[in-house]
Amino acid sequence: MLVSTTEQIFDYFPHYKEVVTLLRKLAKNTLEKKGNKPLLLFTSGCKDYGMSPYLATSPDLDPHTEESPLNPPPFAIDRANGTKKIFENEDVVDVVVLRPTNVYGGNSSYYGLFFIAGENAKKKGVLEIDEDPETVLHAMHVDDCGDAYVALAEYGDRKAISGQCFNISAREYETLNDICKALVREYEIEGGLKYVKGEEGRKAPDENIDRMLMGFSQWIGSDKLRKQTGWSDRRLLFTEGIHQYRIAFEEARNKGLGVLQAFVKK
Repeated sequence: MLVSTTEQIFDYFPHYKEVVTLLRKLAKNTLEKKGNKPLLLFTSGCKDYGMSPYLATSPDLDPHTEESPLNPPPFAIDRANGTKKIFENEDVVDVVVLRPTNVYGGNSSYYGLFFIAGENAKKKGVLEIDEDPETVLHAMHVDDCGDAYVALAEYGDRKAISGQCFNISAREYETLNDICKALVREYEIEGGLKYVKGEEGRKAPDENIDRMLMGFSQWIGSDKLRKQTGWSDRRLLFTEGIHQYRIAFEEARNKGLGVLQAFVKK
């Protein structure tokens, strides 16, 4: 079995081509020695679907499913196209494409920005947010995400999953307001939470990392994966386990681990 979870999002295809070259070499070696194609779990991302057109309060809100059309924001266009191209390698591998949400736990990946926002708000005395409080934010614990990969890797009927895409997401989404209220409690921010209007002409969500996290409204359905493999997420949602996730984030930062080192200067 082969698993690819790496990308160079802002210069996608040079890195993609190198990864595919390596994967094909490994797959051919397995095919020659064992006579069977290996399974390739290839990671893309749920932002390939684009933002949900509605907020949590809308009666028309529906989750993105594997049947939803791809409508990636500019930064994810090459990735979405690369995902389509990966199926061209089915001469040597059985391909399954995965689209996970953001993850937290451990270093918290991009969700670490919430902890940074909490720390800054503690110093300032108030948490000011310039996004809609009903923005839909869907993420999951990194270990639940890993379990989903294992569930597919161990699935007995290869033909039933090969050539398909699977979303990976937690059992529930949370709203920006849910998370911000949890931050206020966790950091004991005296001035509480305040929603403010953003600056005129501010950058779009795909051009600013804070807005990409806090302003990218999206609900991702994972029923297909659950029904196919029996997988389910088991860890606490972000707001439920925010204290333990904060401790893990701070420990990872102190060790110099994680993807947000440029944003967590002490």
